[in-house]
Amino acid sequence: MACNVASVTDLEALLRAAMARNPSDVHLRPGTPPILRIHNRLLPFEEWPALSVDDLEDLGRRLVSPERFARLASTGGVNVPLTWPGLGRFRLTLLQARGYPCAAIRVLAPEIPTLEALNLPPVVGRLAQERRGLILVTGPARCGKSTTLAGMVGLMNQERNDHIVTIEDPIEYVFESKTSYLTQREIGVDVPNYDAALRLVLRQDPNVIVVGEMRDTETFRTVLTLAQTGHLVLSTLHTGGAVDTVNRIISAFPHARETSTRAQLAHVLKGVIGQRLIERADGSGLLPATEILVMTGSVFRAIMEPGLTSTIPTIMSRSRDLFGMQTFDQCALDFFLRGLITEQTALRTANSPMDFEVALRRARQEARFEDVTGQDARAAGARMEAIVVLEVVGMTDLLVTQGDQVFRKFSERIANQLSKIAKEFRARAIERHLDGFLMTFPNVDWAVLTIRSIFNRLSEFNELSEMEVAFRGALHYGSTWVDPHSNRVGAAVHKAFRVCAAIGTPDVWGPGRPKEKNVVVATEETREMLLPYNVSAKPLGAIPLKGFDGLHPIYELAVGPTV
Repeated sequence: MACNVASVTDLEALLRAAMARNPSDVHLRPGTPPILRIHNRLLPFEEWPALSVDDLEDLGRRLVSPERFARLASTGGVNVPLTWPGLGRFRLTLLQARGYPCAAIRVLAPEIPTLEALNLPPVVGRLAQERRGLILVTGPARCGKSTTLAGMVGLMNQERNDHIVTIEDPIEYVFESKTSYLTQREIGVDVPNYDAALRLVLRQDPNVIVVGEMRDTETFRTVLTLAQTGHLVLSTLHTGGAVDTVNRIISAFPHARETSTRAQLAHVLKGVIGQRLIERADGSGLLPATEILVMTGSVFRAIMEPGLTSTIPTIMSRSRDLFGMQTFDQCALDFFLRGLITEQTALRTANSPMDFEVALRRARQEARFEDVTGQDARAAGARMEAIVVLEVVGMTDLLVTQGDQVFRKFSERIANQLSKIAKEFRARAIERHLDGFLMTFPNVDWAVLTIRSIFNRLSEFNELSEMEVAFRGALHYGSTWVDPHSNRVGAAVHKAFRVCAAIGTPDVWGPGRPKEKNVVVATEETREMLLPYNVSAKPLGAIPLKGFDGLHPIYELAVGPTV
């Protein structure tokens, strides 16, 4: 005997029965039993009979007003939030397919998820601490974009004292104000559409504005403008990755406005979080594979110049340790090496399966090399590789104030001179970034000699570049460094060097440098920036620094929490 699902009460019974299987989505269509999505697989719910057209029409008329149901075909669909005590919260999307009503029901988490519980990288939490600009969460449908936004808003609600305004269709997660004050507005209930909500949002005295989805050109334009007014704006976009996101926003505007759109986006964008949900190796659930883009000088330039936009994935892959960026390929490789996903899942997740296989072979070779030689090398007192990070003070400002031609001329001259010095002292690699340079050496002795030469030739650099040159950076050694983008022991310390103010060598420090310590010159801001990287900075006093005025505070770095 077929069960009648003609009332909300019967829908509740259906969902109560389905929830025993822990689905993420429930699909209803005429002529078939309900379909459950469980761990990204679609399975029929055979315990429940097939639904008729009349069943679904009656269900729709009970859930929405007659006016909204009559406009179902013209609007494309209607979102309805559902809540039952003891059962949970759901988002039902009522729509038509081939002239018949259908429904897609998303199961919402009972509590606001934390970023840690979602297995998102720490850089997502750091992006949530931004005070202004634009942060986008991107990906296909059902990849957890709304859940990630909810986790970021939950973190802000605990750690910030701001007015957060959300504009959603529908409201998926209900927040209780904690240290922040939250106002949640629902499309179709509190305000007719996104345009009307965005026009009024500035009159609500917001600090943070969360736009559920960027759907059209007008929403794009308004969101970019809001981000320019000094507010932090978070939103979602249905794009595949960082480059797709940049191109999607730019292509939404007329071609005649491309230059101004690129400039506007480059100045307001703070980060892009791309997501894909993938199966765990043990079958226990799903993991979010992420691609992270963080705004830096190199990314700024890549967005500004159409010919460089395609280089964004390369910038991300080379900036994992320094800025927390990563590509889908790197995330998939990391999950596979940690045993969280299978190799087949990793290959499906990667943007380039061929590049992934190359990276996997290299990682396996490095692991075998370390297993065979690591202990013997350390026992023999082998000198570890050293890495030098040099920031050329003012390079980013030079691009903004003087333009690309002057920047290129300056950067190329500095790079050529540095390359000559580095090759003299057996540098294994030298990479040029918008903000400076990164060099690796076979051991610390060659790195020290290079740094000595650079600082002894500052006058030559100034003469060569026709403008004053100042360097700041840091030297790190003491742990095996296979390549600058690996996430091995010592990488956490290396991440902090982008904010250090001088290079730690005896010639630069003079006699005041403590011996046998991993010491950097830093500021109080530096110490605060070290905390997310699990790097402690113990103050050791202040000393004069060759080539710089005044006394400079020095700290001892170590992996682990600050005491």
